[in-house]
Amino acid sequence: MANSDSKTQPQSTASLIPTLDQIKRLKSLQGIDSGIFTLAVFSTLEAFFREKLGNSVDNTTKFYELLDEYRERYSVHNPKEYQLFRDIQNNQKNTNQVRHHFKNLSVEEANSAAFLLSQFATIFNLPNLTQINQLAANLKIWDSRKSPSETAKELEKANQELKRLSSSNADMAQKS
Repeated sequence: MANSDSKTQPQSTASLIPTLDQIKRLKSLQGIDSGIFTLAVFSTLEAFFREKLGNSVDNTTKFYELLDEYRERYSVHNPKEYQLFRDIQNNQKNTNQVRHHFKNLSVEEANSAAFLLSQFATIFNLPNLTQINQLAANLKIWDSRKSPSETAKELEKANQELKRLSSSNADMAQKS
């Protein structure tokens, strides 16, 4: 963890995380698997914290410790930030079920993760803010997007119907 004068240390360079590629990856998961998407959102936040905190943390530093360290260094401690950090910590805990038991999460939890990332990005001026905010704006995508298996089932059903119609048309042509 950082020493007590870390708040006064100047920041060396602006964070590049989340990158456009990371945001594209999040968008590609959106609407497909809510558990993996939620895990990916919090992994993106974790990568941001690790980059921003640099050498004061290592690979054994837990997410909640990263969150606390970041809050200590960069938060102005207003009520809105306090609530945001609390919500991030509470929602990130849900991903343990995905990580440790490969369980899924609800669409609401995925939407919440996207919303929290958007709020965090806005308050702390993360790069690629417009693209991040589009993730939160596309929350309805979960209702309209189908999983690959659902798409495959629909395609198979359509193929069977096409074969049936083709066969029926061939029978009608022979009878004429």
